[in-house]
Amino acid sequence: MDIQNINNFLDLREKNDYTKITTITKGKKYRHIYGKKSNRRGEGPNNKNPNRYSHCSDKKKCFKFDRKKEEIKRIFLHQLDVSGKISDERTKTMIANFFIQPNGKIIYTVDVEYILNDAGGKDGIDIEFVGSFYPSRKSKNERLTKEAIIAGRQLLRELQRQIGSITHIHPHGQLKLKHPKKNSCPGPDIWVNVGEWAVSKLGLKTKYKSIEISTKQKNMDYLQEIPKISKPANGKKESSKNMKNLFSNHYQPTNNERGLRID
Repeated sequence: MDIQNINNFLDLREKNDYTKITTITKGKKYRHIYGKKSNRRGEGPNNKNPNRYSHCSDKKKCFKFDRKKEEIKRIFLHQLDVSGKISDERTKTMIANFFIQPNGKIIYTVDVEYILNDAGGKDGIDIEFVGSFYPSRKSKNERLTKEAIIAGRQLLRELQRQIGSITHIHPHGQLKLKHPKKNSCPGPDIWVNVGEWAVSKLGLKTKYKSIEISTKQKNMDYLQEIPKISKPANGKKESSKNMKNLFSNHYQPTNNERGLRID
């Protein structure tokens, strides 16, 4: 399956200043969006650590990235465990770099150069598929749409093209040895149709320490037949214009700051 373009793409990254939400709240509990070693962890006017900031072209303080793209080695796939589609704006309050809607829309919420408080950790990217795909919930279980499968494959191909250091892909459940998510996150519908596809077609590996992927995640009964995407008339492989500047930040750094920006 040849991927030529990603047209259904939405960039919701915030400006690199104080405006981005940094925690999500459930009842009285909260969870940080950014990892413990992120420059954006605990951000705000009361945090005066000068090493976390750089001056933007508009003379405001901006946060430095946590890592270079060459430090990114792996991708983790998740399911959001919500029924149906959610609003695009709502994804900005959740933890992942990318979200994929059932209609195939790819939403980019947090620069990949930041470390999130999620499975990806210091060297990974987190991708959430919107929907609920627990195989044990037969009465309410959704199937991953073909649009979401195609979008997931397109995104993985584009990430590998732009970040040559990516070598591995994992289901989130591979990290959860004694947790129900071992068999259900992202679930076989996502893992078989997107994760295993990436292993076969992109050459990505799944080894993580000595931990094997659950056989329930690898249930090939969930494999879907996906039509090939036709090539452009000129036969050339072109990357999506929408993703051309995937790793450009929202501000224009000065010449002295160029080292902090990845294009």
